[in-house]
Amino acid sequence: MQKEIERKFLLTPDWYEKIQIYVDCTKNGIRQGYILLRDPVVRVRTFNMEGYLTIKGNAVEGKLGVEEFEYSIPYGDAVRMLDTLCDKDLSKIRYKVFANGKVWEIDQFLLENEGLVFCEVELESEDELIDLPIFVGKEVTNDYRYYNNYIIDNPYSEW
Repeated sequence: MQKEIERKFLLTPDWYEKIQIYVDCTKNGIRQGYILLRDPVVRVRTFNMEGYLTIKGNAVEGKLGVEEFEYSIPYGDAVRMLDTLCDKDLSKIRYKVFANGKVWEIDQFLLENEGLVFCEVELESEDELIDLPIFVGKEVTNDYRYYNNYIIDNPYSEW
């Protein structure tokens, strides 16, 4: 178990061009769904032909961190869970960019969430200072609309 402390940001309109200057950048498809959407959140994800089961504890108002338990599971099990236990799922492309001493995870959503793109950065502590890269825009850390478990029931195309 670890405590996940992260901040979330929208991106500049030209974010894709800007991330091209970073040599250390990867791109992968992700499919994820939720067995439980709230308190705790139980998520199933496929990524790179691997499966993961994640349980996230309750968020506390005004705090960045939540308890997180993540387990590798067989890919076939993850696909079956997504197909049978999750009413809906999300598809997105994740870019991992190493910039300004941190790994920035950029999620570009597909299908009914097309057009929604944001990034997250994990921190060592809630008061850690970070140097924002050139592709980062407005912070939306505390805006529930940008939580994946909100987007799954409230697609970006309906905002």
